[in-house]
Amino acid sequence: MSENISQIISLLEKYGITEEDWNGLYATLLQLGIKDKAEITRAIYNYLIAKYPQHVALGVLTIIRVKYFNELFDKAYFFNGYHLSKTALLVFDELTKPKQEKKIPPSEIQPIEPDPSTIAYWLKEVKT
Repeated sequence: MSENISQIISLLEKYGITEEDWNGLYATLLQLGIKDKAEITRAIYNYLIAKYPQHVALGVLTIIRVKYFNELFDKAYFFNGYHLSKTALLVFDELTKPKQEKKIPPSEIQPIEPDPSTIAYWLKEVKT
């Protein structure tokens, strides 16, 4: 994975958008086909604002539109507009992969012998 893709992913993941929403946004952008920047921006904003507060929608939109638009969308050859690039496909693929959580093995619990000066020491032999 290239450095640009990892930068895009880390910036986008900071907003806490769920995997289901990345899939939905990806489907929305695929259905757009070849559109100009304004139509792509509007589609992203409309999709995100329906599910998230305005600051999240604008934050993600800013990252996509201002910083990484040219990496995520390629200019079409025969039409006036843009479509998803190979980088965008890799970004969406990476964002929708299940995250591997580090599993910490449970620690062993060692029995503790009570202090002889406490009542717990005397009660350890008592069966209830």
